[in-house]
Amino acid sequence: MIKRYRSEKGTEVVDEVFEGKAEYDVLTTSYFTVLEVSSVATRLQRGSIIHRGSYRRLLATFMRDVREVMVLQPVSEMVLSKAI
Repeated sequence: MIKRYRSEKGTEVVDEVFEGKAEYDVLTTSYFTVLEVSSVATRLQRGSIIHRGSYRRLLATFMRDVREVMVLQPVSEMVLSKAI
């Protein structure tokens, strides 16, 4: 998912999913995605790969997409157990 907010190999594929969706399409992901994107963004900023302003813009843009474009699904105990 971070590829949507930071250009890297594979970004064009993620962009196609977001830009190619019809009005009735629903992009669904889990709450894990919020944790993962936040974690990766924090590592990039702490590692001086991105600056603080880029970090803030990345998270703000992601959270806008979460509110406006995506539907977050809860994570069941079974899914959590498998992920661990």
